[in-house]
Amino acid sequence: MGRCCWSRFRHIYHDARILGAYLFADGSRFTNDGDLDNETFWFLNPGVESLGNLFDLRLNGYIPVSSQQETVGSTTGITFSGHSQFNTVFDTINSTGPGVDGEVGAVKIPYLKHLRAYVGGYHFQPKDQDNITGISGRVEYPLTHYVALTAVDTYDNEQHNTFQVGLRLTLGGRKDDVSGQTIERRIVDPINRNLATQYTGSDVPVIVSQKVGSSTPTLNGIYFFTSNGGMAFDPAQGTNNCTYEHPCSSPSFSQTTVNDIASFTPNANLYFNPGVYSLGSQLGLPNGQSLYGRTEDYTQAASGNQRAQFNGGISLGGNNLLDSIAIINRSSTQPIAVNISGVNDININNVLIDSETTPALILISLDSI
Repeated sequence: MGRCCWSRFRHIYHDARILGAYLFADGSRFTNDGDLDNETFWFLNPGVESLGNLFDLRLNGYIPVSSQQETVGSTTGITFSGHSQFNTVFDTINSTGPGVDGEVGAVKIPYLKHLRAYVGGYHFQPKDQDNITGISGRVEYPLTHYVALTAVDTYDNEQHNTFQVGLRLTLGGRKDDVSGQTIERRIVDPINRNLATQYTGSDVPVIVSQKVGSSTPTLNGIYFFTSNGGMAFDPAQGTNNCTYEHPCSSPSFSQTTVNDIASFTPNANLYFNPGVYSLGSQLGLPNGQSLYGRTEDYTQAASGNQRAQFNGGISLGGNNLLDSIAIINRSSTQPIAVNISGVNDININNVLIDSETTPALILISLDSI
């Protein structure tokens, strides 16, 4: 938090109350986590106050005089839509906006001579974000002329509950100013502001969000399968099957399904998240079709025991890629775990083939693998 200038006026009214007004110009420098730019938002903060021997009242406004939104960095990530995969840019954005806060407090409480207790609220409107509305409470208790114990609790729809305790050091003033005997002893009381951010030290709330930027397609013709629920494959739905938004269930993976997919989308790419999938009889993978084991959200290639497990055997039809999967053919479930016979252009990467009593891999009359 920075402050370039301020002006304050206080007047003792009929020896009973102090009426005041003030204006601050604040530069709030918000520091982001990680390797991101830091931005300074500038605000004018006018306020009015009324201080008494029984109760106080204070109202503050926060008016932005600089940009209310800044892009502080960008990252890239993998996203999906339908049957396509994209490299997508995500912009990290700091947003702030105008707001108000206010509080009312009791400064003379029975049996607690020097305790001051306040309740208040605040409301801010960050640009292009949900409004922030909250309540606050704080207490002050002087331990000595110079040191006071403070406690602040706030709750809002953005940060939820925050609580802090601390010690406030006061330099100067009159040594009997905690007694509350006359109102003029409060003429140098500090101004309490920034109710929404007392736990951060900044002037106003800053919302950090991500905005989806440009997307570049990297792979098309993807059909998604999941071992966690999913939809039944329906040939009548054509390419509406097995989208990223509605992946197909593991029982849907069958010879009929891969044949139908080949008719809908030649050279399709089949994505599987971790789980167990049955190959049934010796499944014949159509020409040009590829199988990929992926992480739970499909964004990365699977590894180790997170690879999708296919039980049974598979015959490749040519121009196929097997990537990051496990083919398990134990107890002679099928005569061959992976059959590559008389076909071209086969790629196998990061694949576990486990076959106890039958051949794991049969290669016959190959042009390229």
